[in-house]
Amino acid sequence: MRNHPYSLLLLLFLWVPSISVAATAQEFRDMGTALFQKGLYEKSAGYFKEAVQADPNDWQSYEGLGNAYVKMNDNADALDAYQKSLQINPNNTTLQTLVDRLKTSGGSNPADSQWEDSQPTTVIKTPAQSSDNNWQESQPTTVVKTLVIERPIRRPRPQPIVYNDGLAPMDHARVWTQVSLSYLNAKVGDLNTSANSWNSDISANSWTGSAISGNDGAGLGAKFGFLLSPNSGIALGAKYVAMTNYSVNVNYQNGPASINGGDGTIYDSDYDQTTLAPSIVPITLDYYLFLPDAGGRFFLSAGVGYYFGNIHVDRNYSAILVSGDPNQTDQYSGDLTAGALGFQAGIGREFAISRNMGIAIYAEGHYAKLTNFSGTITDVNGNSATVGLAAEPSLSNEVFVEDQTQIGGTGNRYATLDFTSIEVGFALNFYSF
Repeated sequence: MRNHPYSLLLLLFLWVPSISVAATAQEFRDMGTALFQKGLYEKSAGYFKEAVQADPNDWQSYEGLGNAYVKMNDNADALDAYQKSLQINPNNTTLQTLVDRLKTSGGSNPADSQWEDSQPTTVIKTPAQSSDNNWQESQPTTVVKTLVIERPIRRPRPQPIVYNDGLAPMDHARVWTQVSLSYLNAKVGDLNTSANSWNSDISANSWTGSAISGNDGAGLGAKFGFLLSPNSGIALGAKYVAMTNYSVNVNYQNGPASINGGDGTIYDSDYDQTTLAPSIVPITLDYYLFLPDAGGRFFLSAGVGYYFGNIHVDRNYSAILVSGDPNQTDQYSGDLTAGALGFQAGIGREFAISRNMGIAIYAEGHYAKLTNFSGTITDVNGNSATVGLAAEPSLSNEVFVEDQTQIGGTGNRYATLDFTSIEVGFALNFYSF
């Protein structure tokens, strides 16, 4: 019984070092893990070695040591460390997969692109059941992730299709767009007749001035076309055509007015300054017949369109002496519009400049007659009126602006803008396949 206290002291001496050893192994492992995460792999390996020396059953430190060896391209020592870890903890399936890979590679260093930066990542495993049906404690384990990088699939660049039919590539383009510039010559109709009538009156009454009306116009257009076959296609187009202005500038002679009882009052010279600026916007749909060859293609076209017309009016006049009415003076402006169905047909030649571009020259005829021009004019005082463009048969079809309610009755009718015309121009074409 006297030896009992000494036995207790001996047991206490043997038990205390075991606690310090476990604590020391944990400290070494934590330091190794911290150095590994900073990329100091060689130093981290030294601490992992100290950990397994302090505790030979520390499977986590063996795994950390193996990770450090992998980063130092020492896969033989890494395999040895991993296997020692698995001997202690055979349930680490992730590590077993990595060991199998190392064995398959024969201990050679795997390509860098196959591996992710391995960092000891602490996770909690699901409790595993032992052979004696008792649950073993969950232990933190180090998982080494692997990264599989798929190489991008290299596809050859699409090459332009080569046609063996002797035709230019543009003859096979599925879509084409066109921008065009052109010159037109149109009949115009009542505006020309009115200018001639005014000039006759100026000469007959010894007035001064002149009236001018032209047949010329300039067009800017665009089309969007679809090829149905190398020999046919359709296209939707729009064009803006500005025609030569119609203008009247007449000065009447001074003289006494026969008004207010013929008091002999002398008024300033009367005048009439009128400008009509016509423009046409055809919206067209055309069918094309192509005759393709190695340099491009000839074409014939025909189609239908709706022709929008606009006439901008500016007028400043005084007709006191001529009319005998002192209120016959005004200044106003406005736009009159009309529309009509029309037709067009053309012929031309396209020349290939490159696979995706060509140039064309063409001639085209139009038939459209626009009448019933009407709109709103506003005078200098802000007063507005709804008017139309009228022609007066009793005055040799002179054109003037008239209250819309007064047109179509006795003595006048709506003026007509005759857009029957010939157009010549050139265009840039852009082809899409």
